[in-house]
Formats: sequence, structure tokens, C-alpha cells
Amino acid sequence: MDTCTSPCTILELVLTEQTCVPYAYGNYSFQTIFDPYQHRYLVMVIGWNGHHRIHHCLLHLEYRDGIIWIHHDTTAAGITEPLIAAGINAAMIIRTSPPQSMAVPLEQDYMQKDGSC
Repeated sequence: MDTCTSPCTILELVLTEQTCVPYAYGNYSFQTIFDPYQHRYLVMVIGWNGHHRIHHCLLHLEYRDGIIWIHHDTTAAGITEPLIAAGINAAMIIRTSPPQSMAVPLEQDYMQKDGSC
């Protein structure tokens, strides 16, 4: 990692890049929420799925004590690899959320038992 580029700056750049990729389901928009004072970073999915309002935290990261804590990651590919590709040392990343294979896709949150929305 370039010593002139802080991990927080890299986090902001990578998370902003994540919002450029269209969401796989429906017509949603992304919002990045950065708290530079407490070093907390969120990406939210906002929109509608039929008559259901979508307001979902896609990513929640925190930079604390020289470590990037991944509290929540429901992206399809995961945020770890993009962070490493951007120059973050893998030893600086701790995942506190379950692996993506255990995550429930967003649209299943709003499906009724008969499969309708």
C-alpha cells in the first residue's frame, strides 16, 4: 500500500467504486455514508421492490486500531478482494460478518410463502 494513501481513503474509494456496479435485482440506488471522525463506512441500497420499500445495508466497515473490520457484507463477490487489490494488506482485514455463502439474497427477504411479492 502506498504510504501516502491512508486506509480510510482507500476504503472510501473502493466503496464508492462498488456503487458504480448496478444492483442485480430491481431498480435500486446506492448511498455511501462515510463518517471520517469515527471511521465508519456504509453502503446502503435504497428503492422499491413492487410495493415493498427497500432500505438495506449492503456494506458496513470500520477502521479501528489499524484494522479494517467488515461488520456486514452482502455483496455478491465480497469486499475483501477489492480492498486487497486496492492496496490494503490482507492481515489488516477482519471479517466479523458470516461468509457470503450464508447470506440471504435481498429479494428473499420480501417474498411471501407462495413466492409472490
